[in-house]
Amino acid sequence: MSVFIRTKTNCCGRSWCVRDPCGIMCAVVTWFLIAYGQVCVFLVMLYSWETYPIHTVFNFLIFETFSVLAVISHLKTMMTDPGAVAKGDCTEETVERMQLLNGHTAIYKCQKCSSIKPDRAHHCSVCERCIRRMDHHCPWVNNCVGEGNQKFFVLFTMYIALLSMHALYWGIWQFVLCVGAEWQKCSSLTPPGTTLLLIFLLFESILFAIFTAVMFGTQISSICNDETTIESMRRISEHSLMPGLVTPKFDKSGVAIQLYRRLTDLPKTKTQQEFILEVFSEFGLQCFTQKWKSTIAGYPKRGENVYGFIRGHRNDGAEAQLIVVQLGRSESARRMISRMLAFIDYAKEQVYWARDFVIVFVDGGDKKESIDQAAFALDAFLFKYQKIEALTSKQSNGTVIADEIQSQTGALIAGVVYDLSGMSIKRQHIINIQTNGLNGQQVNLDVFNGIVKIADSKHHSKVAIYGLMHRHASPYKDYSPYDVPLKALFTQAFVSIEGIHSVMGKYGVQGLTVGLSHDYSERQAGQFIEEVSRMLNNVLERLHQSYFMYVLADDMHFISIALFVIPIGILISPLVFLVYFEWKKCQVFHFPLTYPFIHFIGYMLYLFTTWTYKHVGSRYVFQWTRYPFIGKEGCDGAFSPLFDLMHSFLLFSVVPFGLYVFNKVPVPCVPTMRIFCLVETTLAIVALALTNVGLGIFTSAVVVPLVFLMTYESYQRERSMFRSGMLAVLSPMMVLTVVAYSLPAFITVIIPDKAYQSVLGVPVFMLRTMIQTDAANGSWHLFLITCVAWPVWNMIFASSLRYDLAIDRANMTPPPTPAPSLASTAAGTPEDPPARGFGQRT
Repeated sequence: MSVFIRTKTNCCGRSWCVRDPCGIMCAVVTWFLIAYGQVCVFLVMLYSWETYPIHTVFNFLIFETFSVLAVISHLKTMMTDPGAVAKGDCTEETVERMQLLNGHTAIYKCQKCSSIKPDRAHHCSVCERCIRRMDHHCPWVNNCVGEGNQKFFVLFTMYIALLSMHALYWGIWQFVLCVGAEWQKCSSLTPPGTTLLLIFLLFESILFAIFTAVMFGTQISSICNDETTIESMRRISEHSLMPGLVTPKFDKSGVAIQLYRRLTDLPKTKTQQEFILEVFSEFGLQCFTQKWKSTIAGYPKRGENVYGFIRGHRNDGAEAQLIVVQLGRSESARRMISRMLAFIDYAKEQVYWARDFVIVFVDGGDKKESIDQAAFALDAFLFKYQKIEALTSKQSNGTVIADEIQSQTGALIAGVVYDLSGMSIKRQHIINIQTNGLNGQQVNLDVFNGIVKIADSKHHSKVAIYGLMHRHASPYKDYSPYDVPLKALFTQAFVSIEGIHSVMGKYGVQGLTVGLSHDYSERQAGQFIEEVSRMLNNVLERLHQSYFMYVLADDMHFISIALFVIPIGILISPLVFLVYFEWKKCQVFHFPLTYPFIHFIGYMLYLFTTWTYKHVGSRYVFQWTRYPFIGKEGCDGAFSPLFDLMHSFLLFSVVPFGLYVFNKVPVPCVPTMRIFCLVETTLAIVALALTNVGLGIFTSAVVVPLVFLMTYESYQRERSMFRSGMLAVLSPMMVLTVVAYSLPAFITVIIPDKAYQSVLGVPVFMLRTMIQTDAANGSWHLFLITCVAWPVWNMIFASSLRYDLAIDRANMTPPPTPAPSLASTAAGTPEDPPARGFGQRT
């Protein structure tokens, strides 16, 4: 009697079928895309049978042949064992027997599945098995690609590529045929429906033809070179895990204590920058200062950075790693500075460094906004270090004037910011890690995983992300399993500068902030820095962005793009369906001139706000005799009115100009304006989701219901008045303010409590933050508000106001022009008056 053991690779009654929800969903999507091609063939393509029978039959047979072969090869790839190694066979007896047979050669054991690991085998975390000659795990086939099913995978990519290229040819041919025949007898659908169906088919064909052709070429190249994809990239992945294996030897605790005492007793006449220069000189290392000054009138900051270098004995000067520490007078800042200097004293003596070190002490001040200022200071250093101004020969980037870098080393592959923001509870050390960059950029996942492994395996410390710990890792507080991912999405969406590291992504540097435990000893802190530095030193290739679109669920799990695009698609689906139905009804297209005009006003608002903040300040004075506006310091007399930039922006942004414009001058075609609003909203949300998933999800959750309800057809006077009144209140800044008051637990991380004490405190603070980060760091929030959200809000008034629905629907299609009678022509009857415009107001 055989016993069937259910594992993750057994489902649906098959001996091999991976039970992975993401992979099963991707496989279903693959079948759906092939089925969509069949729908297009039977509803559109076959209707050219009467005109071109031979061409239609020939292409139909080719399409169906490729479709059947693609489905069969996909099922074979998914249901075939890719070469899994027997699980749990690494026993002492088996090892001894194999050593006797193989002459006592080395035998490798997989620690995760307890199996003997053959040569060129790799462990798959999804299948939870070791796979022989594993190439990669493909979610589209819900299986690993290994020696057992690589043949079927190569055939699958080839058939899909050929099918996509054939569908591209046939779709273009059918589209040209329909246009030439004026959409007569070329499809079973209406012209808008046929157009939409063919456009989606062509888009799908182009996308998957390129994707599968590249995959097919990659597989053929791997076969010819006898090298799998993992083997070509193994130097990055395996060496990134080496920090868990190295033994740190930092032994400069006494130096750290002495430096801390010297820094504490520093006289007031001597700056920390001078002290660091003196210490670097004692170590015999290069060290320089860089003075910088902000050119933004509304953000008048200045400071002085200190930077030095440690030259690697085995480095050719091509690459380097960046270490950043913030200057400050607080105890934690002084302790971090002294420990970093002690590590520098230790690192300069080691001979195994394959990369140089660039150590930067940024001047952020001691005020509450020191993080923003320190990030701005690091931005000034990276701007000069990366030689951004080399092509234009400018001395500033428009926001900062900084000294030139006096010495140079290789390209920065990664950067780590160290501070003592961690904590210790009941002798349990907690490391605080910050990963979000500017505009939702994420650090490479290998860097994050390596630091988590160092904290767990070597220092037995817990890891906190966004100030929260995983519910299973925290015995001190009961966290919900959704707290960390929600906080991750919110921080990615609305926090432009989470830490000093946030500006590194602008220059292609993978960076994050590591908050060491405040109770770490000098030895523990030095060893932690050493292990992270050796991790970055061991990566033999420059870190790539293979994992940068993710959301951290906790310190051990993440949500990839394959999962979070699904809720985005569900959220925007009502708008997509509404666009389809509106387009299907409307056969006469009228381009509304108010569409570009309102966007032009929004862009002018953006330019006025940013230009005033950069060149004048947060307050300005109108002086018509000399210049349109100047700063308050340049005011000639007390009678000139003083305007606050934040209040002026709020006043202008909440005035519903669209309500007045579209009430006085109705658009010629309301459905066309409705389509423009829906399409722009959908495209904006999709673009946000592909670059900043948090902002895309929050925007779609709030905006989609509002846009759907406000653009729906309405001809009742009471309903249109109520809807227009609600829309006039729900301006973009008002919606943000309502969200800020509704989610205080998450919002308080960026909005202080004192802002809630006044009516305009919250919107003014949010607006000041958006303008400052836009001018100083290049954030997108202000641009999205003024150039996308504000124009769409004003254009929706064209649909919310009352209009004659009967006339609107009657004029969806142009009425047939009657042939003039002979009598009326002879009598010279004047032409009929023009019909009423589409959607005419009543």
